[in-house]
Amino acid sequence: MIRARVKASLQSRSTIWLAKLEARIPHEIPARRDFTWFEIRWITPAILAGRHSPDLLSKLTVGAGVCPPRTAILKGILVSGDSALNTPEGLQAVADAVIAIPFLMLNFSAARRELLSACERVEWGTLPVEKAVRAARKAFRLRRSIALWRRLLGELRRVSEPGEICDEARKRVMFRRRVRRLLRSQGQASEIDVILAAELIALARCESGDTGRELARCWLLPLVGLATGRYLERTSAARRLSEQLENPGHVAPRELAEAMERGIVPDSWDDYSKFRKAFSEATWERLHEALSDQNIFTELERFACERDCFRFWRHIESKGERQ
Repeated sequence: MIRARVKASLQSRSTIWLAKLEARIPHEIPARRDFTWFEIRWITPAILAGRHSPDLLSKLTVGAGVCPPRTAILKGILVSGDSALNTPEGLQAVADAVIAIPFLMLNFSAARRELLSACERVEWGTLPVEKAVRAARKAFRLRRSIALWRRLLGELRRVSEPGEICDEARKRVMFRRRVRRLLRSQGQASEIDVILAAELIALARCESGDTGRELARCWLLPLVGLATGRYLERTSAARRLSEQLENPGHVAPRELAEAMERGIVPDSWDDYSKFRKAFSEATWERLHEALSDQNIFTELERFACERDCFRFWRHIESKGERQ
């Protein structure tokens, strides 16, 4: 009850401050000066409560010059709770606002919390990649959350920096352990950011030439059943393990077969063609005897026969026909 009264009183005083400032926008602010930190802090509760005029944002965007930093922060706050958040203009406003936040100011303010919460909900894909990386990195430095970390890794992926993603994963020991724990427990749908981070890290390590045991067993094998397909397909994870069945052979054929049968869903009851993306021409014989699902087994035989019919029948004759 006391907290509700204090909040109501704060919002009431904030609304009065906002009304006074709105009368000076845009002819004084931002035309002749920027907002002060004191003004930003006082009017933020009213803005978050929606007690501002509908055209406040348009007043702040008058002119084509460089937006002052505290005006940029106010624009970001206005957009963060609006339906325009996921538009290119909304993303631009939020990115500019986050970049403008100084580290020694707004440490515990509602403005900072609102902007960083917005950053955890948006995807930076429509922004120019340089600005998106800068905004994602700044947001993560201001709040160390798995959602912001995943977005940073995703933007590093956009600039094709697998080595930088690997370095980032190596530095963030606690986040990497959290991802490993989720993969080990087979994850949950609610942990989508953790799974996406796992996809990005596993893909970057593969592209960097890593063929180690930890990558194969602790990352790729669980992702055969967990990958969302946004960055790494389940069939792609299985294919990378298929290629390594003989050398270095960190995963046994039976383990991979069970993961594929359990984790990869066919396109329909009679369409198993997607499994071809998981097979390797070099090692399909190792997987041939490990599969127990008859439909996947049949698709593997079709795959092998199409690639090299002579080799396929030689393998069948040497092993005997499957009962």
